[in-house]
Amino acid sequence: MIKVCARLRKCRFSSELGSGGYFSDSSQWIFLFGPAAVILGVNASPALAEELSTPATTGIDGVDVEISGLRKIEDGSGKLEEAEKLFLSALREAKEGFGDRDPHVASAYNNLAELYRVKKAFDKAEPMYLEAIIILEESFGQEDVRVAAALHNLGQFYLMQRKLEQARGVYEIKRRVLGEAHPDYADTMYHLGTVLYLQGKYKDSEALIRDSIRILEVSKFVTLAHCGLCIIA
Repeated sequence: MIKVCARLRKCRFSSELGSGGYFSDSSQWIFLFGPAAVILGVNASPALAEELSTPATTGIDGVDVEISGLRKIEDGSGKLEEAEKLFLSALREAKEGFGDRDPHVASAYNNLAELYRVKKAFDKAEPMYLEAIIILEESFGQEDVRVAAALHNLGQFYLMQRKLEQARGVYEIKRRVLGEAHPDYADTMYHLGTVLYLQGKYKDSEALIRDSIRILEVSKFVTLAHCGLCIIA
């Protein structure tokens, strides 16, 4: 049996790569995540901010999975409660100012969803992720990169909870939306490979992760010095 353990180490944001390789257009990152990042004490500047992830969690057979997202803030600091109040207010104002189906409302839903994910209020987070995606699809079409960005968040949300079939479905859609020419296509393949590994589909997982690294190398977005691939026969 082949086991694959892979990690693409994205150290910093850059003006070329955007948010650690996830979204190459920094304006999309700020549109979807900026307010949440700022209020939770995260630097949202694409040129300066460190990549943020919750601590790696141990999955099936000991594989580590890094869930990209907002930095975990201790509840005792009070920042989460304050952020929730501000985000709820922002959602109300966005609806009043732009209408219920405007992309600004989608951004507000996304910020709340990310906050609730950090708080592990999963029952509140999921419908907000889904509503954000629906609004963005209505506004820009199903094949828009902003829809792909929102799908990425939903996929990470499902992966964090080990809802593997749901995560796999979301990453499959995101991969189709982006297309092979998009620089974030390889990153999506990596996350899809992680899901397949956790499902015990080791050969399929290995193939996807190898392809993701190959694409990144060819595209000059990353070198093997930034990637770790461990294959144990």
